[in-house]
Amino acid sequence: MNRKWFVGLIKTLILLVSFGIVFYKIKEFHGNSADKLKEILLPENGIIILLIAFLMCLNWFLEAVKWKYLIRDIQNITLIHSLYSVLVGVTVGLLTPKRLGEVGGRIVLLKKENQLKGIPAFGLGSIIQTSVTVFFGIIAGVVLIINFTTHGLENFNLLLIIASILLLFLLFFIFNLPLSVNWLLRIPWLRKYAHLFNPLAPQTRKKTARLLGIGITRYIIFSLQFFLLIRLFDHSAGAAESFTGIGLTYFIMTFLPLSSLVELGVRGSVAGFVFGLFTIQTGSGVMAVLSLWVINLGIPALLGAIILHHSKHIETELLSLKRKVHNAPYLKCLSLTRKPK
Repeated sequence: MNRKWFVGLIKTLILLVSFGIVFYKIKEFHGNSADKLKEILLPENGIIILLIAFLMCLNWFLEAVKWKYLIRDIQNITLIHSLYSVLVGVTVGLLTPKRLGEVGGRIVLLKKENQLKGIPAFGLGSIIQTSVTVFFGIIAGVVLIINFTTHGLENFNLLLIIASILLLFLLFFIFNLPLSVNWLLRIPWLRKYAHLFNPLAPQTRKKTARLLGIGITRYIIFSLQFFLLIRLFDHSAGAAESFTGIGLTYFIMTFLPLSSLVELGVRGSVAGFVFGLFTIQTGSGVMAVLSLWVINLGIPALLGAIILHHSKHIETELLSLKRKVHNAPYLKCLSLTRKPK
């Protein structure tokens, strides 16, 4: 009875904290842009707002497809099961430093014997999405250098060179998984986790290419969301400047491993700096970032909190997982991979 009471308390607290965080951010956003929101919520903008909402659903649907595909060789799950895992992961990630809890939220719905095996699969998905972000960030950087001013960014060329080397390394890693896993297991403290990494070794390049394709599609989706929001706040914003700024914003955020809550403020600052390089109003970029957080993280986090609250076993499994992964040092590596939302 005490255990059930404790689990019920945790479920209620997670639900309340999740709703509290999201509504606090919405209130903060509304306080900073109340007048602008009145202009945006006009009937003529209805189609654009509906399109942004549709893209949110499509974005998380594709992430569910990707997660199902990532763990197919570990455990075959339904698409709705995968979507639940993704949404619960968003909720738990929102409440934990560096969003590390996201992996726990996802694997908690797997069978107990497969939960820890899902951690490397999650890491692979994060690396793939990071590769996509870096690739488009490099393109945006080249466009910036060729067509726009780089005043105040004297070391930007060096950053692009380093990013290009990193991208080549990541692509080599994901397209040569048998060799990569073999190298990883040569690290002494990783050898005892060989049984967790071994399921990744047989993955074919064809499967990796498909996962990369899903990652690229998702990037295009949330970049389009970002652009539509910028246009809502600034009708004069050009496509070239907007997509270059979007690519650079995500690119810079990739190298800032912060918690979801701190990340929102930092992402707004980064967007303000980046869009200040163009003719786009700085405030439009910042407001678009805040709006995108509410749409792509806030709403899914609320849905995940509701799913979690009505689950009979997720919290118990999360407590068990916490003990399992506490001494798994390779989890720290996941905080270095950022998945823009």
